[in-house]
Amino acid sequence: MRGALVNGSYDPVTLGHVNVIRKVACEYDIVYVAVLINEHKQGRYTISQRLALLRVALKDIPNAVPIFYAGDTIELCKLLGIDVVVRGVRSDADIEYDKALMKGYDFDGAGISVRFVQSDEPLREISSTMVREGDDEVRARYLPAEVYELLKRFEQNML
Repeated sequence: MRGALVNGSYDPVTLGHVNVIRKVACEYDIVYVAVLINEHKQGRYTISQRLALLRVALKDIPNAVPIFYAGDTIELCKLLGIDVVVRGVRSDADIEYDKALMKGYDFDGAGISVRFVQSDEPLREISSTMVREGDDEVRARYLPAEVYELLKRFEQNML
């Protein structure tokens, strides 16, 4: 069985994320969508909330499996028995940023290939930060509808 890992903070998951995951799911038998903790970013939503949002967003992609892992990406790939990590990107700047982050990892030495998959053109402007900081109009435009509704419920409980 061919599998891939698509990891990110998904804080929250956007239409751009779903677009990339859908593309990857067409090429692999199973796609693990891993919520990772980004030490360089302050998360707004809990890991449990992010996983719930992913389950809602990916419900019509049966081979996409949301998971959480707090360890090293290479170790996660070994645990899952996969050899492909997919990075969703919006631009060349994202590719360069990801390459710089990955310098500390020996993906090649571990037998893991890294692929960059770009979201479709109209979705490339979306970022989780923009959605988190945006108003309801921005969120309604760039989040899957059910994610938007669930996010509103989460935020009502945060007040």
